[in-house]
Amino acid sequence: MNEYYTNKANIDKLNVNKPNIHKKNVSIRNIVMIGIIFTMMIMASSCAKVAMPEELISGVEERSNYSEIIELLAEEEKIITLAVDQEESSFREINLLGDDDKEVVVLAKYKNSLDESETYYELQIYKYKNDRWNKLTTASVGTGQEGENTSISSVEFMDITADGYPEIFVTSAYEETGAKLLKVYSYHGGYFQNLYSDIIGDYEIFDINSDEQKEIILIKNEEDYNYLNVLSFDGLKLTETYREDIDMYANSLRVKAGRVDSKRNGIYIYGENRYFSEDLMLLIYDGKVNQNGKNNENVMTFNKMPIWESEELVNIISVEDINEDDILDIGCLRQSAELYDYENKIEGLHQYVPKSVRIWFSYNLEGNYSIVRREYVNKEFNFKIILPNKMRSNIAIVEEKELNKENQHEENQESFKGENKISFYDIGNETPQIILSIIIHKNEEYIQKDSKIIKLGKNQLYHYSASIPKSVYDKGDVSVEYIKDIFRIIDRKGAELDEE
Repeated sequence: MNEYYTNKANIDKLNVNKPNIHKKNVSIRNIVMIGIIFTMMIMASSCAKVAMPEELISGVEERSNYSEIIELLAEEEKIITLAVDQEESSFREINLLGDDDKEVVVLAKYKNSLDESETYYELQIYKYKNDRWNKLTTASVGTGQEGENTSISSVEFMDITADGYPEIFVTSAYEETGAKLLKVYSYHGGYFQNLYSDIIGDYEIFDINSDEQKEIILIKNEEDYNYLNVLSFDGLKLTETYREDIDMYANSLRVKAGRVDSKRNGIYIYGENRYFSEDLMLLIYDGKVNQNGKNNENVMTFNKMPIWESEELVNIISVEDINEDDILDIGCLRQSAELYDYENKIEGLHQYVPKSVRIWFSYNLEGNYSIVRREYVNKEFNFKIILPNKMRSNIAIVEEKELNKENQHEENQESFKGENKISFYDIGNETPQIILSIIIHKNEEYIQKDSKIIKLGKNQLYHYSASIPKSVYDKGDVSVEYIKDIFRIIDRKGAELDEE
């Protein structure tokens, strides 16, 4: 079988182990190690709930206790670890072999026995058979050389070879440079094989040419320049179908592929450059190269769009489908209007922090960008508000600090620490008027005089309420239904959550 490596000196040698026969006699050293692990779990439980191994995968059929896998790792002086860029557990259940039983991919690490400052990372793959966990193979993630591989960044499963079975995409991070080592493993012919291994900046998996087979879209960083690679598989043979030098002097480039308008696919490349401003490039897929009247299946063409000249597309924070219409949008950060000229005119406002608004733009067939959404996102307190498009320069958003002033009596400090207030001001008039406040509080009830209080929901940490001055509410400009419609509770990554 063909194997693809950009550096053949670093080829990983993977061996498929015969199913482990669990040792009946455990050494005294391993008994002590296992005892320490469970003692630490019990101690930690006094301040937080500790998930036992079998609880680390939600929705998995109960076939065995994952503590057995932890014991097997302990025999090898290894422990489980997490992917730092993901919120998933150390145990990933996936059907790699195409049979009736799924496998469990375990993220593990261990110290170099000769130099404990070096940590090695790996994937171990187990299958449950004959009432026990059996290890199929071990796949290296980080070599541990010079201690550069600091962690596993992400582990993803996608079918890139179009054979119906998922490949394993695993990245590990280099702390000093921010670069990532990407490795792609696949199970074919009875063993796991490394299909790709190289240092990259960022990557995406997407079917860019709509042929029902996904491509690997990579940003590669060299010493003096960056370039884009589009790679595809023919079976297990890897082919470069497109390469584009990127004239963007960015410190760290990111890539996002998908539909860029109602008809076309494309690739966004973006990142902060060395001058602390943003660069943005759009490549729209234009088909296969035509040679002698025939399409060359191994060469793609793209049209480069000069969107970096747009004055609107600055302070880029992300490219994603924000409104679920299957078209990528560009998110830009804008400071909401300032209150510096008005702060002395607002009674009770002494200390505050101005907040920013996210504005999302979408590309269209005419080559223009239009605003699809404005929103205020507060990741500290896990909520966001969808703002009407008409609200732009005439709205100021501030986090007010008067609830935590130092001159409050000591006996009242606890109640003040339990509340936070984000207020929205209309500064279209000479004197700014507060139209809405979002109150984040610990107690179930929130009371404020001369205000309409609307309960918005809760999560594991907070209760959320909206406070609308009665003078504003009585005018009918802001209704209960309207506030509940624009308010969303989110997780720490920004995904919307259902109210508990």
